[in-house]
Amino acid sequence: RFAVPSSAALSAFALVMKGDSPHEIAQFVHKYRDRLKEYQSDETMVAIEVEALSKIGDVAGAKALLAQNCAVLSDTNVAFLEATIAEAEGADSISVRLAQFEASGTTHDLQILVNVLGKAGDDRLGDFLIRLWGQRHQIEDARRACDALISAGKEHRAEAFLEEIGEQVR
Repeated sequence: RFAVPSSAALSAFALVMKGDSPHEIAQFVHKYRDRLKEYQSDETMVAIEVEALSKIGDVAGAKALLAQNCAVLSDTNVAFLEATIAEAEGADSISVRLAQFEASGTTHDLQILVNVLGKAGDDRLGDFLIRLWGQRHQIEDARRACDALISAGKEHRAEAFLEEIGEQVR
């Protein structure tokens, strides 16, 4: 299905990634890894494939690929991928992603935690969106934080947050 000439590999890869189908991503990366290495690092390609395999439920394949390629992965990526595999194995997503963010402190892990908290309707969402605001200073994060705080019955915290950021957003 993905028979593309080498010159079109990057464009085809972008389309597959935009489609957000873990099955198609895993297939494409596995089939065209060597061609894609011209455009992406080994670390990126391994991470994408491990994550996709985890999301389609091929935990054994994800673990094997991770074990085979630990040498090309940063410690941060290994920890992220281990958390992704743990989720695929049925671990509590909030606990896994909270631990991952606390260990790394990265914006990427905070964004994933915020998404998981949002899907779960967790009352801590507003507080973590405030932290995301602190890292990215994007108005949308501040708006979402206020909405989440108000939804959680934390109106006073929302008002205090708005006062804190008032000067920064003018």
